[in-house]
Amino acid sequence: MTDQDQGSAGQGSGLPRYPSAQPRDPWSTPPPQPGAYYPPGSMPPPRSGPGSAPDGPGAPSADYARYWARVAGFILDSVIVWLVSLVYLVPTHAVSTHRYSGATGRLGISDRGTLVLLLVEVVYNTLLIGLRGQTLGMMAVRIKAVDATSGELIGVGRALGRDLVERVLSFLFLLPLLVDLLFPVWDSRRQTLHDKAVGSVVARV
Repeated sequence: MTDQDQGSAGQGSGLPRYPSAQPRDPWSTPPPQPGAYYPPGSMPPPRSGPGSAPDGPGAPSADYARYWARVAGFILDSVIVWLVSLVYLVPTHAVSTHRYSGATGRLGISDRGTLVLLLVEVVYNTLLIGLRGQTLGMMAVRIKAVDATSGELIGVGRALGRDLVERVLSFLFLLPLLVDLLFPVWDSRRQTLHDKAVGSVVARV
């Protein structure tokens, strides 16, 4: 049967014929639905998702998380990690308040408590970002860590590497950590150094 005969048969059966499916960029704007009305100028321009934006100054970054959203998520996650860690730190007296002259005091944490706090933070970030792409803080501000090329989850292994790079920078005194955390301010893809180390970006969802 020729293509023309197949077309005639399809028309005679009353079934619509569709063109062969073409792969579509998952970060692009969905195509208009048949029969739907869109007022003039209401269709948004195609989105340039993670991995599709070229590097360099002025590169489009419409889908990358805004810097202050990342900061807010980081603060929320820090509070959550502390609250979870206190379940162990307080009963074991790994954290305590040292009171000095007058009413002043200072919160102190033992070496064991510091290790527990670090372990909770690494496990928390690794599992949630590796399996979901989002910590609880990131969920609250609607951002997600994904592969810079495919937009897929980065997995537990890369999530662990991502977090360990940040820990190493934090141990190299304050300046390297500040550079890492401030890097999205001027980076075209709004990546931190620990994002670049494993090829991830943080996108809006």
